Amino acid sequence: MNTFLSFVNFNERRMKEINLLISFIVAKFGKILEICRYICKNISYQKPAELVLPKEKNMPIPQIYNRDVFILIDRSGSMTISDATTGNKNRWQYLQETVQGHVFEILSEQDDDYGIICDELTLYFFNRNQQPTKTIYLRDAAQVQAAFKENKPGGATYIAPTLNEAVSQWFSNRTDDKGAFIIIYTDGQIDDSKEFINVIGKTCSNINSQDEIKILMIGVGSDIETEGAIDFYLGIDLNANKFQSRRGEDCNIFIFDLIDEVMDEGIIAALERQLEGDPRKGLGGWIKERYPGLYGKYFAS
Repeated sequence: MNTFLSFVNFNERRMKEINLLISFIVAKFGKILEICRYICKNISYQKPAELVLPKEKNMPIPQIYNRDVFILIDRSGSMTISDATTGNKNRWQYLQETVQGHVFEILSEQDDDYGIICDELTLYFFNRNQQPTKTIYLRDAAQVQAAFKENKPGGATYIAPTLNEAVSQWFSNRTDDKGAFIIIYTDGQIDDSKEFINVIGKTCSNINSQDEIKILMIGVGSDIETEGAIDFYLGIDLNANKFQSRRGEDCNIFIFDLIDEVMDEGIIAALERQLEGDPRKGLGGWIKERYPGLYGKYFAS
């Protein structure tokens, strides 16, 4: 039988908890770690010895908390394509499951000292060259499925009007220097790339620090993994456009990553990576491994 001596809330950023889990000293049930001890049949008595988890933990990044969070989803016609990178599901189906998991992760994130990231996310779908006609507010990950059913894929990939709307909403409703995350899911090159870059530049010119807002674009499907698409997004990620904040400092607020890479580490870790100082250090390791030519182009010096 098992005798459970104590339990703690599991935090994937505490490496010592990860090590205990790997060693089978503890077992994970949902978000709880239960510290167990197996009592063998041939042992009639054994004095229980309580195992105390170390108090040390990887410090959370305070800037990740208390944010407005916007999710922008590409619903262009190409989202109906199925390919190997989406497990032979069409991209729309694959993305629904992924977004639902990310929404759950964001709404569930909580820290004893810093509170929560948010209790509600704002969702937009984009395809046409116009402002979004509908705003969806998510307070539960279960709402994602219905949102996808109500918005079918079709049309082109115009994103600038929707991104501009999200940024404008954040600026209009911002209180107490509250930051923002904008998470964009798309499957390829966008049709209004110049306007998209202009929105990013304009946003930079209206903030004091690049950590105030982060725009994370997540690529889904094989089309976005072409070298041309990666080059375009990587250039923005590395601030090749030399955007500056209102204070005249370098302003790097855009991040690009691939959906499978984000799934491996989790959406919270992907966002935290961009708030740890030099944004260049937040680049996914897959870029150097899979696109050495592009890596050399931007890091030759």
